[in-house]
Amino acid sequence: LKSPASLRPSAPCADPMAGPPAGSGGHAGGGRGHVHPDTFVEGLTVWSVSKLMPERPAMADCLQVRIQCEGAFRTLQTSFAVDCRDDPGASPSCARLQRLLHKCEDTCGEAFRRCSR
Repeated sequence: LKSPASLRPSAPCADPMAGPPAGSGGHAGGGRGHVHPDTFVEGLTVWSVSKLMPERPAMADCLQVRIQCEGAFRTLQTSFAVDCRDDPGASPSCARLQRLLHKCEDTCGEAFRRCSR
C-alpha cells in the first residue's frame, strides 16, 4: 500500500467530504459545530487507503490498514463528540464529519473482511 501522505490530494476536489468552500463562512475548527480540517484529512486519508486494499492483501498491509483505521475512527468519533455535541449534524462541518465517519466505517470494514479471508 502507498503511504497516507502520498494519497493526500494536492488540490481541493469535488468530494462531498471536502472542507467548506471558500467564502462559505466555514471555520478552521475546534468549536461548536466546527471540525478542524486535520480531522478531515486524517479521515479522508484512511478512507483512501482502505478503499485501495487489494482483493488478497499481504499481512503487512492488513496490519497497516487496521492501525490506521482504528486510529482515524477514534479521532473522528472524538471530534464528533466534542465539536458537534450541541447540535450533531446541524452545521455543514458536522454533517460532513458524520458522512465521513460512515464512509470510513464501510471501507475499513470491507478492508478487514478482505484481510480475514
